[in-house]
Amino acid sequence: MQPVKFEGYKLYTFPNGDKYDGSWKNGLMEGEGKYYYINGNTYIGQFSNGKFEGKGQLKWKSGNIYEGEFKEGIISGYGKKYYIDKNIYEGNWKNGVKEGKGTMFYPSGAKYIGDWKNDIREGKGIYLWDDLNRYEGDFKNDYIEGKGKMYYDNGDICDGEWYHNVRNGICLYYHNDVGKWRKELYQNDLYMKPLSDFI
Repeated sequence: MQPVKFEGYKLYTFPNGDKYDGSWKNGLMEGEGKYYYINGNTYIGQFSNGKFEGKGQLKWKSGNIYEGEFKEGIISGYGKKYYIDKNIYEGNWKNGVKEGKGTMFYPSGAKYIGDWKNDIREGKGIYLWDDLNRYEGDFKNDYIEGKGKMYYDNGDICDGEWYHNVRNGICLYYHNDVGKWRKELYQNDLYMKPLSDFI
């Protein structure tokens, strides 16, 4: 964003074709304003020292919309993003990507609540398909991976090891039909053998 020597309110067109409609101070965008990119993106909100700063709304030509906090011209802080594929993310951001705690709502009705790192699910989280099916535990590289507990709609529970979204390793499995737990071995989500008697 190129500074210009304006004070107060002014509509200005930059040499690259971008436009700014709002307040100026000491030749920099300052206060409330609207920034129109030549590529079709639009920002409406707060400015400081010539950059997006504070709260605002960024609309992409593609249809994605972000509403929330900005820092030094970049999405950072707390905000909500609406995606054209109908996903909605609400939570923390850092340097333009999802980082920290946040919730992703999926059009199927499922949702993920938990940790994010560099725009993907990473750390501890909960994934809910619906009221009866959910996973609580580790995520890695956007997958269910590590240690975690899966609750099934038939009342069964698998508390164990996961890899790439499936059971892989040792699982302490609760069989609701008999009301007992048993240690079992799984490989690529396939039951291999029992490792203990029912308890």
